[in-house]
Amino acid sequence: MKSLCLAALAEWRRVFGDNLFILQWTLAMQAIQCRMEKRYLNANGVLAHPSWNIVEMTLLANDVQGMWRFADADAVKFKSLFVDRDLHPSALGYLYLTEVYRTRNHEEAFWAAFRSYRVAFDRIFNAFGTIERRRRILTGDSFAIKVMDRMIPLEFRRRFEELGLRMVFSPDTALDIAKDCEPFDELVYVSQAKLGSVPNDAATQWSKTREKFKDAAQKVTILPWEAIFEQLSVRRGGYASGVRVPLALDVFDTLRGAADLDYIDLLECGGANDLVEHGAGGAPTLDGVFFILSVAAGGKELLVRPFGS
Repeated sequence: MKSLCLAALAEWRRVFGDNLFILQWTLAMQAIQCRMEKRYLNANGVLAHPSWNIVEMTLLANDVQGMWRFADADAVKFKSLFVDRDLHPSALGYLYLTEVYRTRNHEEAFWAAFRSYRVAFDRIFNAFGTIERRRRILTGDSFAIKVMDRMIPLEFRRRFEELGLRMVFSPDTALDIAKDCEPFDELVYVSQAKLGSVPNDAATQWSKTREKFKDAAQKVTILPWEAIFEQLSVRRGGYASGVRVPLALDVFDTLRGAADLDYIDLLECGGANDLVEHGAGGAPTLDGVFFILSVAAGGKELLVRPFGS
């Protein structure tokens, strides 16, 4: 298979010449994923996949200087480039792709992209600085939380903590933390519960979540992310996790009417469509991440958009 791929790339090079730009995205991101999972590492901790070796492949078919460095790259540093195991690019990943096409240099491209990413987050840091300082904690079992774990670098999380928001990407860990300190002012739980054809099941789960965390915070807010994605998927003409959701079901009315649910209406923030990726299983866009952070700050709308109004 590898020889066929290399032969195909060589043929493309022959046909397109200098108009062909080869970037080994999948191999590079797979290298980071393998390092995160400690797979295919040699005795020196360097990635050494028996077939798809990024060092070899970038020497044979690649137009980006330094791309091979993903073989020994810091996984924590670079995991923010993609959002899931299918290696869909994150917002930082798209910035990197833009810069790497411009510069043809891996290191230069990454740091240029990261500077732009930091500028975007500076906008919400500044917005957080204008609201009442309270002790808040953000957690949940939603896929969105897993994506945020990748998308928000450690240095940004520390900044949010200085501003009063603690992010804990495991609900059980969040509960343990809350037991060892004074109750938080607010806990925002990003939920994976879907409505499907039995909305009451989700409402029951949300009520149980509120009960579970009632001693952890003075206020527990449920953000039903997967339920939002479920409905958006249908409105976009698709499916959500293989389950067909009736178009007649208005998810927002159902959520508003759910008993014991402190619901944040996504429609009030200018439309939910911009907040969720079209692929990647309901992953939040960077706008979506900022919306979740805005909810965690006690708001009902986006405090700021990442790259302007």
